Amino acid sequence: MGDKPAVTEDRRFRDLVEGLGAIVWEFDPASRHFTYVGGVAEKTLGYPVRRWLEEPDFLSTILHPDGEGWAPDVWAQTLNDGDNERFEFSVLSAGGDLVWLRGIVRVDSETATTLRGGMVDVTERKLGEESLGLLTRESELILKAAGEGIFGLDQQGRATFINPAGARMLGWSTDEVLGARHHDLAHHSRPDGTPYPIEQCPIFLSMQEGTLHSGAEEVFWRKDGTCFPVSYTSTPIEEDGVVSGTVVTFQDVTERTVLEDQLRQSQKMDAVGQLAGGIAHDLNNLLTAILGNCELMFDDELTDTVRTAAKEIELTADMAAALVDQLLEFSRRRVRETQVFDLDEVVGAIQPMLRRVIREDIQFVTRLGADDGRVKADRGQIEQVLLNLTINASDAMPDGGTVVIETTRVDTRTAGRLRKHLLAPGEYVLLKVTDTGIGMDGAISRRIFEPFFTTKEREPGKGTGLGLATVYSIVSQSNGRIYVESELGRGTTFYVYFVREKSGGDEEESKASPADAEAPEETILLVEDDHMVRSVALRILRKRGYEVLEAASGGEAVALSDGHSKPIDLLLTDVVMPEMSGSVLAEKLIGDRPDMAVLFMSGYAEEALGPGGVAGKSIHFLAKPFRPADLAAKVREVLDHRARARS
Repeated sequence: MGDKPAVTEDRRFRDLVEGLGAIVWEFDPASRHFTYVGGVAEKTLGYPVRRWLEEPDFLSTILHPDGEGWAPDVWAQTLNDGDNERFEFSVLSAGGDLVWLRGIVRVDSETATTLRGGMVDVTERKLGEESLGLLTRESELILKAAGEGIFGLDQQGRATFINPAGARMLGWSTDEVLGARHHDLAHHSRPDGTPYPIEQCPIFLSMQEGTLHSGAEEVFWRKDGTCFPVSYTSTPIEEDGVVSGTVVTFQDVTERTVLEDQLRQSQKMDAVGQLAGGIAHDLNNLLTAILGNCELMFDDELTDTVRTAAKEIELTADMAAALVDQLLEFSRRRVRETQVFDLDEVVGAIQPMLRRVIREDIQFVTRLGADDGRVKADRGQIEQVLLNLTINASDAMPDGGTVVIETTRVDTRTAGRLRKHLLAPGEYVLLKVTDTGIGMDGAISRRIFEPFFTTKEREPGKGTGLGLATVYSIVSQSNGRIYVESELGRGTTFYVYFVREKSGGDEEESKASPADAEAPEETILLVEDDHMVRSVALRILRKRGYEVLEAASGGEAVALSDGHSKPIDLLLTDVVMPEMSGSVLAEKLIGDRPDMAVLFMSGYAEEALGPGGVAGKSIHFLAKPFRPADLAAKVREVLDHRARARS
């Protein structure tokens, strides 16, 4: 009866220990054995309690091979210091599973050599922390790798985080951004560049209203004072229904804006080009008649007054023809004769003329360094590009200055600085024309290539607004690209890129000599729907001794051919006519007359013949407006070419 209270007390202690759910233990450092281990140890790790008690340093035998925090080391520290120590380490259960244990150890105050403590299973918490850490690391890697800028703001608009891409685009370091008010750093602005007041800032409003805000054409400012267009989205962060901040993702859309501007410019020029081409076609017919009649008049006896008037008419028509040629140039309807040539050689050859077209108070400098920079284009058109850009540079320097023409070869695969010019990878020949003139602001620079746009006074000889539009068209037709960089008061630079050709120049076909002195015996079928042009051409050809059959349409020409029993040596036909085009007419006639040569004439480009031209025939073309001598020489050339082909 006397021992019963002690037994009851011991059982109460054991029940209390087991109820804690912790591994309670006592350890003798001298013998390296556990002297007591609670039953929870077997439930937690699966090893029987007797192994804990019988095997020396039992915990060291079940430590996880990759684990940390070896418990006996901590316990030794506890003996030395006499202080309670906390520890955490991993072991392998009897089933081979990883188990994390967290506990506390202290020195028994009575013996000063015995250690006592407890350990609990914290595996779920530990794995959760590891998963959270892994997720955090993955999130950090994603943020770092993202090409978009991403930053977070609190309710006061202060940055709570920013990824490297965002900091790089804004020009600030991460440390400079964190904790600063985004609105003060980026000066979020409207598309026209005027800053939003903070109370109107869409990003600020997204937090105030708790709604998503986005923009596609607004502006952020960099640390260095420059700006760039952005596309962004601001998404509020909500916690328990309360908005605590926002996450903003943004992109620098400069390249997209440039491409959109180029597309709009191309569409605008195509539309105006179609109109200009149609007008130029009609004007070329009129000018052909005017120039032809003027020259034919000079063969007659004229009074001095009439001859002077005819000369003035001829001069005026020449000026009009040059203007029409510019219209056709930028509308891409001018006849082009492409060949491969060295750009340095062309610039060198035209230098004397360029020097003459600029004033004496302007210094003219050339730096030719393309080094075998061959390009494929119409040489005459490239000379016109040089002439127009030089005149434009001269006009931009009313008080004198310097114009520099440079050539060089560039490879976009190695020249990273050319990325802003959006060139496809490859080798290019660069023509650069720079002046030290008055320069242009952004609004003018964006419109500089528009047809009929000019900053010059609207007076005769002060500019038509077609010069740079023509340059743009020529470069585009030559598969090139042109860019302008300018700043008010600091001059202008035009960059013209041509694809570098690796093949040699085209062989030029030898041309026949002009009209023979003897009267020809050939027959020509002349087909032209414009009465004035047909009348002039008829007089020119008959005056040179040709027999001419004339028709005002394709149908009339077919009937004439069917009713003419003798050979027809040449079909001279307009390209664009009502009812039947010149190429269709030629196809109809050469079936019965395979030896007949064909010469097309038009104010449009040679492409108007269509992709196939005329089956089995060399394509010969005469551009309007033409003079009598031009027509006679071309007709003779085509007929002589026919004669050589038959021999």
